[in-house]
Amino acid sequence: AGSTIISAAYSDCGAYYPPLSGQYSCTCGQIKYSNPSSGGDVEVQKPQFLLVVGDSCSSFTCPSGYGNSNVDQRFYRVLDVNGNPINIAGLSIAEQISLATDTCNLGSARDSGTWSTDANGIMTTPDYLWICFPNGYNCYQTYNQHFTVDSYPVLVTTGLQNGLTGSHNVIQFTASNGNGACPTIYPSP
Repeated sequence: AGSTIISAAYSDCGAYYPPLSGQYSCTCGQIKYSNPSSGGDVEVQKPQFLLVVGDSCSSFTCPSGYGNSNVDQRFYRVLDVNGNPINIAGLSIAEQISLATDTCNLGSARDSGTWSTDANGIMTTPDYLWICFPNGYNCYQTYNQHFTVDSYPVLVTTGLQNGLTGSHNVIQFTASNGNGACPTIYPSP
């Protein structure tokens, strides 16, 4: 939230009497009014947080040669610097992920999802998180997941009061004999 000076100006059609024609005429843009010193308080909402508003995990069947896995589905809502929802459709949420730890030696997952928001500032489709591990693997991979909203870096929170808040999510995928459990996901500084 904040305040700013708003400069307003408008144009009007001015009637004038041309000296030789004897006819009235209206020419738009002849008269302009403005008062640049007028102002007032306005609410300026800048994206600051993504709040987890939905999280579920369900089974997922991987291709042949891989164990079964679980997929986590997460929905986020955009909040401003004061923790108030930004109820605007069409905000762009983008993620950037990077591999932090890989005991599986599988290499980094490729994911750079983008989402749009509905009129309540909530993702219209979830962020899906899963990995299919080869049969027999007992290992884990850890990723760091950062977000931006309309190019503004944002924090991730499970709740601003009594929840976890951090600059990014830490996501860990674990395999037991090739079967992937629900990933652990938590905000981290």
